[in-house]
Amino acid sequence: MEDIKELMEQLLSKFESMSKTKTVVGDPVEIKNKTLVPLIEVSIGVGTGGGLGEGTGTDEKGREGKGQGKGAGAGGGLKISPVAVVAIDDSGVSAFAVNEKKGAIGRLAEMVPHIMEKVVAMKSKQGKEEPKEK
Repeated sequence: MEDIKELMEQLLSKFESMSKTKTVVGDPVEIKNKTLVPLIEVSIGVGTGGGLGEGTGTDEKGREGKGQGKGAGAGGGLKISPVAVVAIDDSGVSAFAVNEKKGAIGRLAEMVPHIMEKVVAMKSKQGKEEPKEK
């Protein structure tokens, strides 16, 4: 069973390195006066199995014998799909869904412009407030 544990740790370690934040929020791309930031959905599936055996019987050549066996296996898949693109330019921030089917990241992408407007408004308001005298 230690073999399965080791296989799973190796497999999950590889998936972890492939699905960092940089994978989900891609590198910004500059095009003319716009900055485009891709948002990507990452799906991971894994499976393991193993077994031990002991028995008697005949092999493919008809020879009798006793045997022991053990085996383990692990496998998985990683799916990376583009979901949306955030565009930033002088006029503000906007988001565009890549397809009509919207998952959680697609809905988040739609909220980005509103969130950015609120952040800018809050920072602007904080900058205008005068410090209170003690």
